[in-house]
Amino acid sequence: MYKNQALKKYTDDLAARLPAPGGGSCAALSACLGACLISMVVEFTLGKQKYARYHDRLTFILTQSEKFRRQWLDLVD
Repeated sequence: MYKNQALKKYTDDLAARLPAPGGGSCAALSACLGACLISMVVEFTLGKQKYARYHDRLTFILTQSEKFRRQWLDLVD
């Protein structure tokens, strides 16, 4: 399983003449990274007075992005 290994191992295998990982795995990793960036932005935004009125929405977005992050990471394998 790649999710418990170093990123270098994944990229080495992706570049090698191996049947897997392939395009689907790479797409899942890309989606996972996108979800990670969404989570990061929300984490930086939560707690700021300027965005206090969006707290509930931001919390929901964070919950969803973390859910998708875990799902897409599982799909890398």
